[in-house]
Amino acid sequence: MPICAVCESIGETVSRQLLAVHALNGCDSTSAIYGHGKIGKGSVFRKITKNSDTLPLTDVLSLTHVAQSQVAEAGLKLLVLLYGGKPGDTLDHMCCTAYMNLIATGKTRARPEHLPPTERAAYFHVL
Repeated sequence: MPICAVCESIGETVSRQLLAVHALNGCDSTSAIYGHGKIGKGSVFRKITKNSDTLPLTDVLSLTHVAQSQVAEAGLKLLVLLYGGKPGDTLDHMCCTAYMNLIATGKTRARPEHLPPTERAAYFHVL
């Protein structure tokens, strides 16, 4: 399949975001996000490419000369978006809120893999 044809069909903006989406979402050689992994590649792609606020964040992930802290910050913001958070939310707060909701409403035991990752776990995933 000619890559130029793919780039033309998805557009320049989405083409710029494609590698960051692939890296964040995981593959055979990198970790994946539970519930958003190999099965959900299309949903991660749509969530990131349909939101115009993500372009500066995916650009940071695609640059070669940026500080590790900038990569981590951009990646964490993208993961907040993937888990349904709003700008200003943190993964730790979202994880705690999701856990409390599961405990309050769940009839079965809460399973950690169904919660958003902690900021520290996400930090290492992003790097």
